[in-house]
Amino acid sequence: MKSAKELFDEFSTVDSFRRVDPSHLLDLYCGYDQMHRYTLLLVSTTEPKCLISSKVIDVSMGRRATDGKWALSFSLVDNDFKELFHHFCDDMIVASQLLTDPACGPDFICARYISWQKMLSVSKGGILSKSEIKGLIGEMLFLRDVLIPKYGKEVSLKAWTGPEMADQDFILSDTWYEVKASTSDAELVRISSIEQLDCAVEGTLAILALDQTSAVDEHRVTINTLFRELMHEMEKDALKAAFSNLLLKMGFYPRPEYDEFIYRLNKICQYRVDRNFPCLRRANVPDSIVNATWTLALSAAKDWLKE
Repeated sequence: MKSAKELFDEFSTVDSFRRVDPSHLLDLYCGYDQMHRYTLLLVSTTEPKCLISSKVIDVSMGRRATDGKWALSFSLVDNDFKELFHHFCDDMIVASQLLTDPACGPDFICARYISWQKMLSVSKGGILSKSEIKGLIGEMLFLRDVLIPKYGKEVSLKAWTGPEMADQDFILSDTWYEVKASTSDAELVRISSIEQLDCAVEGTLAILALDQTSAVDEHRVTINTLFRELMHEMEKDALKAAFSNLLLKMGFYPRPEYDEFIYRLNKICQYRVDRNFPCLRRANVPDSIVNATWTLALSAAKDWLKE
């Protein structure tokens, strides 16, 4: 499938569009509107929701006289953001590629646009840092290998509070999980707050041994491959939307640059965090200390290691 930039570069005729890919489930087009602006266009038999334009993207919706179908367009207002708009179009195309029902397309695209608006309000839409990439890969692997097999997809996604910056990464009705992506030889793990492990409800600290590897390693993972794999596993289109929008809240959308960050999962160690687990407790910290970042020696927690 061609990138949005490649599609836009192929022609520059005013009010002219080309379908992004004949095999794509949705009728998505890249082209130029009547004002010769870069435009992503969705044509659907289902009426889209009303959206508000932004300073960068003008949103337009209407019913076509020719066939009665609905047309939803996203046009770039400021060419200074051309590269970012290309990423926006690529993400819309890729994220919606694995939908199963065309009727869900408008809702998916609209929700995705709103998530983009929220993401750009707190960031510039650039790539994540290396530590953020590794941390997100860790959470996605734990979701795939531990939580989904145990609780199912829908419950696991609802439990994922990492994108909401909660104290723990996954919070369920009767327990919680905090996930740390480390390395196989790590003896220490960084805890970013007192509240992260100090909880009245018993939970789990999961340490993932995630080591850098090469592109020829058959067990390699990247954040892009995990995204596609998990999107494919979400049978319902509503779950695909929920999963992809959670990632977008964390600033992730598929980009070729992420293929350079390659890891291998070597093991997952889970520690039972009960009231006796060796960690900082708010009750034992002076009121003058509002927050604290501290380091846990894993050797001190070996008695809490789950089998």
